[in-house]
Amino acid sequence: MNYWQKEKTLQNGKYTIEKMLGEGGFGVTYLARNTSGHNVAIKTSNRRVQLQLNFKQLQQYFIDEAKRLSQLNHCPHVVNFYELIREDQLWCLVMEYIDGESLASLVTRQGILPESKALDYIQQIGEALKFAHSQQILHRDVKPENILLRRDKSEVVLIDFGISREFTFNVSQSHTQFLTDGFAPIEQYFRKRKRGDYTDVYALAATLYVLLTGYPWQGGKISHHLPNAVDRYDDLRQSKSDPLIEPQKINREISNGVNKAILKGMALEPQDRPQSVKKWLALLKPHNSGNSQFPTIHIPGIKPLSQISKIKALTQLASNRNFQPWLIGSVAFLLILLYVYAPYLPSYRRSSPVPPVEIDYGTLEKLLSSEKFSEADEETFQIMLLLTHRQKKGWLDTKDIRQFPCTDLSKIEQLWIHYSNERFGFSTQKQIWIELGGELGVYDPDVADHFRTTVGWSSNNNLQKNITNQLSVPSGYFPLKVSDRIWKFGAPYLGERLEACKVL
Repeated sequence: MNYWQKEKTLQNGKYTIEKMLGEGGFGVTYLARNTSGHNVAIKTSNRRVQLQLNFKQLQQYFIDEAKRLSQLNHCPHVVNFYELIREDQLWCLVMEYIDGESLASLVTRQGILPESKALDYIQQIGEALKFAHSQQILHRDVKPENILLRRDKSEVVLIDFGISREFTFNVSQSHTQFLTDGFAPIEQYFRKRKRGDYTDVYALAATLYVLLTGYPWQGGKISHHLPNAVDRYDDLRQSKSDPLIEPQKINREISNGVNKAILKGMALEPQDRPQSVKKWLALLKPHNSGNSQFPTIHIPGIKPLSQISKIKALTQLASNRNFQPWLIGSVAFLLILLYVYAPYLPSYRRSSPVPPVEIDYGTLEKLLSSEKFSEADEETFQIMLLLTHRQKKGWLDTKDIRQFPCTDLSKIEQLWIHYSNERFGFSTQKQIWIELGGELGVYDPDVADHFRTTVGWSSNNNLQKNITNQLSVPSGYFPLKVSDRIWKFGAPYLGERLEACKVL
């Protein structure tokens, strides 16, 4: 189906299309007017979804969204739902038209928001989520793009409940995985992980993070500072370092309380977050005045530090006779501790750069030319471990793939493509992933299941031994072991790296 054009009528003239408002990964939204001349928004499937093999199943999402929106019609900060209609064999949602712009557009246009204004918007969306959760509905895609600010008002509205669903708090269920990297918590990357109010808490905290830190230019495009939860998980597991930058380090105007609340709401593990939106919003309320990062020190004869400037306070402390013995004694005690325990402290040396690795591809080429594909698969895996200095680990993560040397990736790919007549190779797997509806750089468990079936991998990715006849397995079967040893699943990340390296 082509996109609807201006003046197209729906429902026997009840609605007339004015223009397309926008398109997302799942739906397209139009501005239309009804017979009374009032504007409405009409949302339906986009062309990409209409071309999917499971299109009829995907249409069910619109029916489900209509059901959920009807439950939320009495919430002032959720878009009003009018009716569900069917046109050109497509289910369509007819909703309130919000005259305004998204918070993503606002921040991109005018920069970071004042803390007070950002908190006002977050409080309103928090109320919407509290109401949704009371109806056993998770949103699962809270982000600035899905929050609209009414024109000439300070009122915001939460939209796009297309991937939301009913849930039972903290009960494992099979969930369809649609998500936005940076705003989705770790449990949304696993189809059967428990979800609860805390799932939306993460996204709401991430939204506040972006409102206060903005959208900088990264890699030639506007992005945000948020790492995705999978990268956070990988880095914490390997180096004990969280790539999530404290928002206060980006914007020094952020108060301590808000900084801590954002980090608490974005805790990686669900149990470490506030378990409800109400509890998280309570962290945003000021508990004391001032923005000092230091506690008030009380010393006899000295005014509290919070009541005088820091410079005057330090001068007063240094010259005060009551304070001088205390200061000298403390310094002496610390020096004694350092002298006693110095032999036991770890020594740190500046790490030297890891030297580049030169690879002899003769063995791989010999195996491929002899059609010893299983052995070539193992050789490919060992080469990639060597290039990423991961021999001891014995597996790769997404960060390794995203930094993999382009020259070596191109060489590996050329050998596989040449000696398999383009039946095997990462580019073949990339194409299959895309054709199944997958997105490069984004893990989707449903697409991954279809991918495994399509290329002939068993459910547990057991490697079939001694495959010498390439026609005995489906196209895309090899390389297998690399994907098997990349955390979660390799195909979308290898495909993404191929694109970045401009390989084939």
